Amino acid sequence: NGSAIGTAGTANTGGGGGAGSQGGTSVGAGAGGPGVVVIKEPTYPVAKSAPGVWSMNTVYDFVKSDNWVTTPSFIAATGGTETTSGDYKIHTFTASGPFNVTSKGAGGLPTTADYLVVAGGGSGGKYVSGGGGGGGYRESPGTSSGSYTVSPIAGGTAVTVTVQDYTITVGGGGAAGANPNNPGTDGGVSTFASITSAGGGGGGGFNTAGRTGGSGGGGATTCGGAGNTPPTSPAQGFAGGYGGGPAPYGSGGGGGGATDAGSNNPSPDSGGPGGDGAGTAINPAPSIGTPGPSGSLRYFSGGGGGGATSTPTSTGGIG
Repeated sequence: NGSAIGTAGTANTGGGGGAGSQGGTSVGAGAGGPGVVVIKEPTYPVAKSAPGVWSMNTVYDFVKSDNWVTTPSFIAATGGTETTSGDYKIHTFTASGPFNVTSKGAGGLPTTADYLVVAGGGSGGKYVSGGGGGGGYRESPGTSSGSYTVSPIAGGTAVTVTVQDYTITVGGGGAAGANPNNPGTDGGVSTFASITSAGGGGGGGFNTAGRTGGSGGGGATTCGGAGNTPPTSPAQGFAGGYGGGPAPYGSGGGGGGATDAGSNNPSPDSGGPGGDGAGTAINPAPSIGTPGPSGSLRYFSGGGGGGATSTPTSTGGIG
């Protein structure tokens, strides 16, 4: 989850950390939640026949083009925590590690794998500051491995895998801000093959703007940081909210989330809520992501809540 004031983002969700507050109840800033990478591929072979009469020339053409196989095969790979869902294998990486492909699909069977790549969330700023932005969220359409429910920001194409050892990088969450004059810390980048998600931006601290990132950090009595930085299509996240009120105090904006921007502060002494994250069924296990509006989905990359002077009650975004 993106987090409420003073609390850390949930582990392996890419949630932004909640900002600190100052006043009747003073709390420090929350760290960002580490990211996660999930890869899903078809795994069980099925019988396949070649009806009809085949000429020697046709067989030769298939062999020459490397399209003739005696037994159709699926992708074979190892790495991460491995589980199965029906006819599909799921690799969940909560820390960086190898994804070793020992066989690619052949005989007309799939050579592509679906993915979810979530970067680490940014931390909130200390004292009256902006909430941390959610980690960048990138997801394939899901059609290569069962047409499960994907988030509204899924897009692009599945990754075509080859026989090789891939290095999976899982971004860490930004460390909690220690200095009230400085913004929070950005989250770390997550990667799979050519897919890179940017870490969430740290929340602004003491009259500073939120930092840019996968989703931007909320501002501290000024503007929030831009999301989708660097840009991807579909966008990997949204901007942080504006923090307003009389300088040098006021309150902070919420960190941006995967599906919407962080909210501006609703009043001079109340922080803005974080933007909501995105839900997917790529891995429905309850140990992955956080629950949300749809019970069948798991949610990631929510923004952290903005800090306040006297009403430390802002909430983090879903995910």
